[in-house]
Amino acid sequence: MVEMDAAERPIATINAADLRRMTAALADRPATARARFGALSRFFDWCQGEDHIEGNPCVMLARSRRPKAVPARLHFLTVPELARLWHAAEVLAPVYRDLVHLLIAVPCRRGEASRLDWSQLDLTRGLWTLPGMMTKNGDPHRLHLPQLVLTILQGRHAVAGKPRCGLVFPAPQSAQPIDTFSVLKADLDGAAGITGWRWHDFRRSFASALGEAGIAEPVADAVLNHRQSATRGGVTGIYQRAQPWPEQVKAMQVWNDMLSARVHPRSPEKTAATVVTLRPHTAWGASGRRPWGTGGQVRSVSR
Repeated sequence: MVEMDAAERPIATINAADLRRMTAALADRPATARARFGALSRFFDWCQGEDHIEGNPCVMLARSRRPKAVPARLHFLTVPELARLWHAAEVLAPVYRDLVHLLIAVPCRRGEASRLDWSQLDLTRGLWTLPGMMTKNGDPHRLHLPQLVLTILQGRHAVAGKPRCGLVFPAPQSAQPIDTFSVLKADLDGAAGITGWRWHDFRRSFASALGEAGIAEPVADAVLNHRQSATRGGVTGIYQRAQPWPEQVKAMQVWNDMLSARVHPRSPEKTAATVVTLRPHTAWGASGRRPWGTGGQVRSVSR
């Protein structure tokens, strides 16, 4: 409502001109403009159904003036780039560091990771069971947790006193789910020297790397919790609801091995390395990172 200067106005006074003003103000943020327009249209539909307004002003806006769909983002990170971000996360406070490591090692959505609860985890079996209320498509989902991930979670579990429930990654001050992802990204950009990426790129990185490793696309889709039936036709799309669990376990293990080879190389003396210099920083960042000291720290990341 800020872009339309309509916060204090009666809903019936908002018209197509106000919507054009909003879309123009958000021209440099097309995804936000489209999401905002869609939300307003649904709200106006409800208002019309409740007889608060005579018609939906979004419908009155010419199609050529409505926000266009944003092209699908194709960017992804290579495994060496993910390893650089993994090591760069070491400058963060432990809870943020571990959250970033989990997001790199498990192709989940950031909201699913930030709201991860101990009750969803079986660390003995290496299993994460997500209820439908937590997933984007509303479907319950499960993920196999290989050793790289279990090491992170087992360490957090021990530090937390081995609770049965509660957030795995609570924000240090509020104890609520972490939501400062833009600040975390800025910290990682500065430490790793990598920019132009987004958190969701981690999921594309997983799918791209496994595709190159020979893992079938339906298996990667299953791990990502995509509704495969949406792209299937006929009888297959309606009746094929099976989830290839053994293949998903194998896919996660392949991903674990690829990351581990870069993050924890067994023979570093035989591997060329890229040196990442972390800039000196003496104050705690907004994300809760610990001081970097007065001299730059250096980490080696295998190519």
